[in-house]
Amino acid sequence: TGVWDDATAAKLDAGFRASGASFGAEAAAKVRAALDRKRDKWVAMHREACRATRISGEQSTALLDLRMGCLERRKREIGALVTQLVTAPDAARVAASVEAVAQLPAIDACGDRDALAAVLPPPPDPARRAEIDAVRDEITAINALVWTGQWPDARSRAERVSARAKQLDHAPLVAEAGLARGLAERHAGSYATAEAALTEAAQAAARAHLDEIAARVWAELAWVVGYEQERAPEGLALASAAEATALRASGTPMDLAQVAHTRATILLAKGDQPAALKEAERALALLASGAPAADLETADLLTTQAMVRSAQGDYRAAEAAHRQALARRRAALGDSHPKVADSLDNLGVVLFHQGAFADARKHYEEALALRVAALGPGHRDVGTSHNNLGGLAMDTGDAKAAALHLESALAIYEKALGPTHGDLAIPLSNLGELAARRGDFARSLAYCTRALAIDEAATPDDPKLAYDLVCIGEAQLGAGRPAEAIAPLERALGLRTAAKGDAGELARTQFALARALPASARVRARQLAAQAREGFAGAGDAWKDRLAATDTWLAVPR
Repeated sequence: TGVWDDATAAKLDAGFRASGASFGAEAAAKVRAALDRKRDKWVAMHREACRATRISGEQSTALLDLRMGCLERRKREIGALVTQLVTAPDAARVAASVEAVAQLPAIDACGDRDALAAVLPPPPDPARRAEIDAVRDEITAINALVWTGQWPDARSRAERVSARAKQLDHAPLVAEAGLARGLAERHAGSYATAEAALTEAAQAAARAHLDEIAARVWAELAWVVGYEQERAPEGLALASAAEATALRASGTPMDLAQVAHTRATILLAKGDQPAALKEAERALALLASGAPAADLETADLLTTQAMVRSAQGDYRAAEAAHRQALARRRAALGDSHPKVADSLDNLGVVLFHQGAFADARKHYEEALALRVAALGPGHRDVGTSHNNLGGLAMDTGDAKAAALHLESALAIYEKALGPTHGDLAIPLSNLGELAARRGDFARSLAYCTRALAIDEAATPDDPKLAYDLVCIGEAQLGAGRPAEAIAPLERALGLRTAAKGDAGELARTQFALARALPASARVRARQLAAQAREGFAGAGDAWKDRLAATDTWLAVPR
C-alpha cells in the first residue's frame, strides 16, 4: 500500500501516456506487469517468513528479523524506483523503465537464511542505526536514478553518500555506497573514479560477508577495467573473480550469464573473436529462463553474438542473431521502443554488407521513424540512422541523398555530443568518402584527417582507425599523390590484418595500397591486388564494383 498499489499504478499509467513518448502506453503495460509480479512475490515471502516463526516455529525470531529487514529494503528499493517513474516521467525515464524494473534486486535473496545470517550485523546503538538507515535510503534513491538514466544527479549524490558511509564505518553500508558510486561514475563516463570506488566496495563487501554485493562489484570492475579502460588481461581476471564470487553466493544463471557477457565483450574489443563467440554462446546457454529480465539480457547477448559474427565477416549468421534479438525486444518492450529501433538498425547494417540494399533501406528508415518519434529529431541515435542511410545512398549512387543524410548526422552529433566526441569520426569519414567519389579530394582529405584526429585521441590503436586511414590514402591517390598515400594505407593494412575482420574492407585496403606503390614495388603491388581480388570475390555483391575494378587493374601489365 502506497508503494505499488492500484492508485500508484494508475498514476504511472497516466504519466507514461502524458510523457510524449510514442511507446508510453506499451511501456506502462510492461512495467505494471513486472511490478505486479514483484509485489506478489514480496507479499508471498512476507507471509511465509511470518508463518515460519509464528506458526510452524521452524525459524528463530532473530532470523525473522533478518528476513523482515531484507524485505523492508526490497520494498524501499521498489518504492524509490516507482517514485522516479511516477514523478514527472519524461521520454528517457519511460525508455529505461522496463529494464530498470529488471535491475531491482531479487526478492528471493530474502529467503536465503544462511546468507542473511552471515552478514555483519548493524551496531547496537539506536542512534547510529538510524543514521545507517538514512544513508541506506539515500543509496536506494541513487540506484533508482542510475537505473532510469539520471546519471549527473546520481553521480553528485553518490559522491556525498559514499563519504558519509565511510564516516559511519559500517562495512555493509560502505560496500553498498561504493557500488552505487561505481555505477553512477561508470555511467557518467568517469571510469578511473568508478574503478577506485568499486575497489573499495569489493574490500568492504568482503569484510561484511556480503557475497551477493561482492559478486556485483567484481562484475562491474571487470566491465570498467576490461572494456571501458581497455585493460583486457586485468578485466578478464576480474571477470573470473566475479564468476567465482557469484558461485559462492549461489548466483542465478542470469548472474553467471552477465559475467560471461562481460567477458565476451572484452574479448571482442580485444579482437579475439573466436573466444568472444564462445563466451557469448555460453552465456546464452545459461539463460534458459523465459522471464522478462532474461529475455532482455538474451536480446543483448544475441546482439553481441551478431557483432562478433559481423567482425568475422559472417553476415548471414549475424543477420539471424539480430532477427532473434529484434523478436525478443519487441516481445519484452513493445513495437515502438528505442531498443527495437536499435535492432532494426543493426539488421540494416548486416543486410547492407550482404548487398541487400532495398531491405537495408527499409530497416534503416523504420529505425529512423521510430527514433524520431520516441527520442526527438536531435537525439544522437537519430544521427546514427541518418549516417547509415547516408552510407547506403552513397553506395547506391544517390549522392544528393547521401550528402543530406550525412550532413544531418554530423550536425546532430556535433550538437548532441560536442565537436570532439569519438562518434563524430563516423559521419566525417563517410563524408570524406562521398567527397572523394565526387572528385573533391581536398574536401575528402579534410574530412578524413579530422576523423582520424578524433579517433586517435580516443583509441590510438583501434582497428576502426583503418576507415579514416584508407579514406586519406584514397584521397591522396585521387589527387595524384600516390607517394603520400602509402604511409596511411600501410598503417591501415597492419590494423586490418591484425583484426582479422571484414574481408571486403581488408581487400579495399590491399587494392588501394597496390595502386599507391611505386614501379619498383610492382611484384608486391600485384600480390596485394591478387589478394584483394580474392577478398572482394568472397565478400558478397556489395563489393562487385570493386572486384571489377581490380580485374581491370590486374589485366594491365605493370
